[in-house]
Amino acid sequence: MKVTHYLKILGLALLLTSCSDGGSLAPVSDGGTGTGTDNEETILDYVVSGGEAFTCVKNNSGLVKCWGRNNIGQLGQGNIVDLGTNAGEMGANLAALDFGTGRTVKKLAAGRFSSCVILDNDDLKCWGGNSHAQLGLGDTNKRGDDAGEMGDNLPAVRLGTGVVPADVGVGENFACVLTTQGKVKCWGSAGLGSVGTGVGG
Repeated sequence: MKVTHYLKILGLALLLTSCSDGGSLAPVSDGGTGTGTDNEETILDYVVSGGEAFTCVKNNSGLVKCWGRNNIGQLGQGNIVDLGTNAGEMGANLAALDFGTGRTVKKLAAGRFSSCVILDNDDLKCWGGNSHAQLGLGDTNKRGDDAGEMGDNLPAVRLGTGVVPADVGVGENFACVLTTQGKVKCWGSAGLGSVGTGVGG
């Protein structure tokens, strides 16, 4: 289930704990249990977006952190280690994702198995599962599950000459962008007509 919340919070950071049938808000804590510890961070304005058993958050500084299931690189840490299941993994101990030297995030969207961001330079980058080419990179290779795949090594999606993404959405096995020209571009699985090309499957 895809869940996105836009939150403005003063003095208390909240996290969305993700599960297959929904989620709940709780204060930041070591294990994501909502008990609160010295690791609490204050994030004044952020976006939370959840996939299947993982969640990502973008803070007001344009940094993204993800936690939960990581069997196909959903967390973008260059490994397949789940995060948030043990004490000491959350809060300030949870590393922000690397999208390239000096890059910050403007928009974040998580889908069932993958996520995408629009960066401050208007690049669109996606990582995680890619069984239906939903990362938009012309292949079906996962990204974010091995060392050296994130940061400057993670390619931007080629949207076309002069095409600038304004917003992004990610589904089960597909992704779409709304461009600054008011057009929509989609890629990945066309099952049930999800990419809007008039062809399903």
